[in-house]
Amino acid sequence: MKTNFKRSKARILKSWKDTTFRLFVPSIINKDNKIEVHFNFFNPETGKNKQIKKANGIDRYAPEKVYVGQANLLVDSLINLLEKGWNPISNTMPDYNKLTANSNTNDCINVWIEHREADLQAKKIKKDELETTAMVLRFFNNWLKKNNLLYDKPSIFTKNDIDSFMRSIEKKRTLGKATYNSYLYRINYFFKFLVEERVLTSNPCLGTFKHKVKGLPTRFVIFEGDEVAMVKEKLKGVAKYADLELAINLLYTYRIRGAEQLRITIGMFDFENNLLLCPAQVVERGELVNMTKNGQPAVFKLNEHMITMIKRYLGKDIENKNYFLFGGHCKPKPVQTAQQLFTNKWSRFRKENNLPPHLQWYALKHTSNSNTLLTTGSDALSIINRHLDTNQINKYTAEMKRKMTIEVDDTHNF
Repeated sequence: MKTNFKRSKARILKSWKDTTFRLFVPSIINKDNKIEVHFNFFNPETGKNKQIKKANGIDRYAPEKVYVGQANLLVDSLINLLEKGWNPISNTMPDYNKLTANSNTNDCINVWIEHREADLQAKKIKKDELETTAMVLRFFNNWLKKNNLLYDKPSIFTKNDIDSFMRSIEKKRTLGKATYNSYLYRINYFFKFLVEERVLTSNPCLGTFKHKVKGLPTRFVIFEGDEVAMVKEKLKGVAKYADLELAINLLYTYRIRGAEQLRITIGMFDFENNLLLCPAQVVERGELVNMTKNGQPAVFKLNEHMITMIKRYLGKDIENKNYFLFGGHCKPKPVQTAQQLFTNKWSRFRKENNLPPHLQWYALKHTSNSNTLLTTGSDALSIINRHLDTNQINKYTAEMKRKMTIEVDDTHNF
C-alpha cells in the first residue's frame, strides 16, 4: 500500500555529520502506515545514496509530543550505531566475526555479547537483561579459565560440564532456586545461539539439572501482623530511613512496585486533588520505558496520611517538578538513583534491627495482597495490583486455601 506523507509534517529532527534525520507523518494513520524517521545512507556498491526508513519504538497513535519524543530517541540510537560503523543497508557491523565450528569458546562468548548489545540497540531487550547476561557469562568465563577450557572448542562441552559449572557458581554465590534457574537459562540461550550459528550440532544444556520452583514456599512467605507492626515502629522517625519508610507505604498500601517508584517525579503529584498520576511511558536513563509494569497509565487517590508523609519528605523540593521522588540519601534529586536502592536499604535496615531473614522487601507486597484478599476478594485485588492476568491473583487465592483450616458447621452433620 502506498503511503502519502504530510509534507507540512516533515521536520528535521537532528543532523549528524552529513546525515539529516527527518520525521515523516503519513496523512492517514492506520495499521498500514507508520510514522517514520528517514535518512540517506551512501551505498558504496551503487555509488548513490539510499533512503533508509525506520519506525522502531514510535507509537503512531500517540499524541504528537509523545511520538516526536520517541522519534528523537530512535535517532539517538541510529546515530550511536552509525558511529560504530553500522551499515543500515546490509544491517551489519564492521569486522563481523562469523563463528565456525573451529571457533573457540572465548570468541563465541565475545560474539554473543556483541549480539546482545545489538539487540539492546534495536530495543529487543532491556539494559538489565544485557547486564545480567554479561555477568553470567563472566562467571562462566572465569570458570572456563580456571579449568583451562576457555580456548577449547565449545563442542567439547557436555551436560555434565554445565552441571559442574552451575554447582560451582551456586555454591560460591549461594544462589536461590529461582536465581539458579535464571542463570542456567542464560547459559542455555548462549549455547542455543551457537547451535543456530552452526558452531554446534546440539545444545549441552539439554537435560541439565533445573530446580523446581512451582509452588516454592518462599514465593508467598509473608509478614505476620506483629512483624508488620514491629517494622513500622522501628522505621518511625529514623531520618536515614525516611525514603525507605515512604517507599514501604507506597508499596504496601498502593502496590506501587519498587521499579515504578524510582520513576516517579514530583511533577506527577496533584497535591490539590491528592492524586499521583503515572503516565504509560517515561524516559529512563536515555531510553523510553513503561512507567508501570503493565505498560498502562495509572491514577492513585492518595489518603491524607500518605500526602502528609510525602510533603514532609519533600520539604522545599516540592517545587522541583522534574526531580525524582527518590534520588538517594533520603532526598529528591534531578538524577534517577540506582535500581537497587530499596532492596539495599531494606537489607541494611533488616540487619541493623536483627529482623528474621525471611522478611524480604518483596514480601511486603505479598503480605498486603494476602490481607486484602480476605476483605475485598480477588476481583478487587486484581484491580488494585493492576494485573492484566487474573492468574496472578489466583495464585494468592490458592495459597490462602492451602493454609486455611477447614471448618464445617453442625448443619452438615451426617
